[in-house]
Amino acid sequence: MPPPVRSSLQRGETAWIWTVDPARLHAVDFLAYRLGFFRPLSGSGRRGAATRKGLNTHQLNRLAERSLNPFSCSSLVKKQTTPHEEVPFFSPLDTMKRMMREWELRQGTRVRQEEEMAVKQEAEAAITMHHPESLFFDEDAVLFRFGMGSFASPAAPAFSGLFRQHWRDFFVTEMVTDAAGAATPISREHCFSIPPLPFSLLNPAETREEGDVDAERNTNHADDGQGGLGPSSSFFAVDVEERLAELIKEDDTVKNHLTSTETDDSVEIVQGKNDGGSGRKCFYLQCHLHKQHVAHSVALANIAQTLRMHPSGISVAGIKDYIGDTVQRVRLENITPAAALGANRFFRMKKWSMTLSNFSYQTEPLVPGRLFGNQFRIVLRDVTASREDVERALHDFELYGFPNYYGCQRFSWFGGKNDAAFALLHHNWLVFAFRFLGYTNRDLTLRELLQREKKYPNPLQDEYRRNVVRRLRRIATEPMELDAAPFLSCPPLGVPLTSADGGPISKKQELIILQLRGAFLDLSVRDRRLTAQRLSSYLWNQVLTLRLHHFGLNVLVGDIVLPETFRRLVSMPVDRADCYREGIRLITDEEDKATYSITDVVHPGFSFNGIQRPMNAVGEYFLQVCNKYHLDWHANHAKTGIRDFLEPPRPIIRKPLICGTNIIHPSQS
Repeated sequence: MPPPVRSSLQRGETAWIWTVDPARLHAVDFLAYRLGFFRPLSGSGRRGAATRKGLNTHQLNRLAERSLNPFSCSSLVKKQTTPHEEVPFFSPLDTMKRMMREWELRQGTRVRQEEEMAVKQEAEAAITMHHPESLFFDEDAVLFRFGMGSFASPAAPAFSGLFRQHWRDFFVTEMVTDAAGAATPISREHCFSIPPLPFSLLNPAETREEGDVDAERNTNHADDGQGGLGPSSSFFAVDVEERLAELIKEDDTVKNHLTSTETDDSVEIVQGKNDGGSGRKCFYLQCHLHKQHVAHSVALANIAQTLRMHPSGISVAGIKDYIGDTVQRVRLENITPAAALGANRFFRMKKWSMTLSNFSYQTEPLVPGRLFGNQFRIVLRDVTASREDVERALHDFELYGFPNYYGCQRFSWFGGKNDAAFALLHHNWLVFAFRFLGYTNRDLTLRELLQREKKYPNPLQDEYRRNVVRRLRRIATEPMELDAAPFLSCPPLGVPLTSADGGPISKKQELIILQLRGAFLDLSVRDRRLTAQRLSSYLWNQVLTLRLHHFGLNVLVGDIVLPETFRRLVSMPVDRADCYREGIRLITDEEDKATYSITDVVHPGFSFNGIQRPMNAVGEYFLQVCNKYHLDWHANHAKTGIRDFLEPPRPIIRKPLICGTNIIHPSQS
């Protein structure tokens, strides 16, 4: 322990061991003066109510006068109590008045600045909340911008709308990954050769007897269906039903009918969904579906009707555009190449611009999203810009990307604000049936819609009608029961249903309406999903347009982000769900915003499940769009069995992986 420091004071002298800045003492006194901590003087002789400022001034004046007398600290040293009136203050009254004037001036300036800032922020917020007529209020303009009509006029100028163009000038080719993991488009060349029978469907006894078969015997063409029934025979010569029966007989002793996998990685037999527990095994024929100006749902319905198969047996990796020339993979459950070639002949007879080609055998169905994007080839005609301008525009396209609009522009029919999917969100199944089946402007009754003589334009409408009729027959509904209110015309969406006398509907009428709901749920998950996605995408695209109009390509505080590099590493739908749960976060401040680009920003889908919205003006756009159509963002429709509106978050800006151009002059064409 160091020795104590010797004091410089003489014996008998005293001094304070610390010093206080007078400015600090003034500040302490001013705080007491401003807050009014002084007690009013008694017997002051004032009449009426005394103001706090006057009392403080009088009290501080007396205390300031007392501060001229010397103050002894002996009472504090001896721990004696000092009366309140004997405590002197340091600051005089004039100093307090001056400090009060300066403080009031500063406070007034600060309050004015805060008010001006608040007015400016309110004005900016009002501007971002006020939208142009054509982008929000004019429903016809919005529908023209995002809804794809049921026609494409060859005489109209190309790209007259955001997604409206000549179908012959818009080519879409599905892309997959090759053995090296690189993205490659599937072939657009038609190949109608028959692949060899998959090893999983061959007779094991025949395989052992034949041994190794030369590769030439495994090559089968359409004209050699007269070959033997050896292991390398095609479906032209092999009786598939007989072979499947043999496989079922061999597996009779196996009680577990789950998916069985052979030792070879390329051999797998997957149990069918509709085997009814019989142990029947399924295989999948993969084809390239080439369609020209045919809607996605129409093409799949034509395939199902021609091949006499259930629509659930058709699987695809993604939806392709209606107005365009598209090629994609399609997998058909338990369908032979011979049947697919026969379907092509039927397509040509019906003059449907569809072709199935490039056959191969697979062991599992396709899953939505299991693809590596699409390759687009877009033809722009009558371009008058110079080559330099075209190259500059192409460079900007690669650099800044494009809005990631999706969904509704791909469908052949969409009703906009009168679409049937709105009735799903309101759980009004009678309105849904009228809107889903009543595609014309004529006022038809529900009975007339169900007894339509001709087929509907979309096969999905016919399937729904058949489901309704089957269910109404099951509950013994007579046609005359549909000739009364509320089945005579489409009721308003938000008005309760009433009977002919204006009262509530009867129990039988409620039962009939329940059959309309059941008929929709009888549709395949894919068809129900497409019906809901048309509306979800229509609303999502509107929000994206409002954001781009007000904020451009700027990242905002409160945005929801999922890094683009992280998204590219995820290809499987299951992994993508984990990616969304773990990787999504909110931008909290300006410093955090600087670490992200616009390609990292995602918008939640219109799932109507109360999910997190962006914590900024864009989040208010979601509520504005919902209020525009009288929808509830926080409605939990999944609890009522309607899970078709569940949408994942999607990036708002995408960039092309590879982009190129080829300019052809009229003299060269």
